[in-house]
Amino acid sequence: MHTVVPRAPHILGATDASKLGKGGCWTTTDNTGHTTNYLWRTPFPAHVQQQLVTTENPLGHITNSDLELAAIITGSVLMAQRGHTPHAHLYLASDNTPAVSRITKGSTTSGPSIPVTSSRPAAPNNPLYLVCPLYAW
Repeated sequence: MHTVVPRAPHILGATDASKLGKGGCWTTTDNTGHTTNYLWRTPFPAHVQQQLVTTENPLGHITNSDLELAAIITGSVLMAQRGHTPHAHLYLASDNTPAVSRITKGSTTSGPSIPVTSSRPAAPNNPLYLVCPLYAW
């Protein structure tokens, strides 16, 4: 029998993005049961914001899904580096289906393959689609 998630994740997190920036949060629990929570946020540079496709800028080159993908990649790397759990199982939630699909497939429709790696290459990363109406960033 196959399972969707082979075991409970060591690190559970979520990411989101908008024109202004990207951010996320995650929580880890170590072997002693101690839980640590992290919150991160970073703005997108002005030149990235100016390239975003909007109703006011239909000729832009960057979509919201591109920004969400950047948030997922950044969140995955930060979780792997700060998780303090060797070979941790990462579980990362996103509210953007195209970005999750790109990560799952390892490619984009508009560019080259996206190798998502970290300092812990053996760590499984399971992005998932999650509808979450309230974000703090």
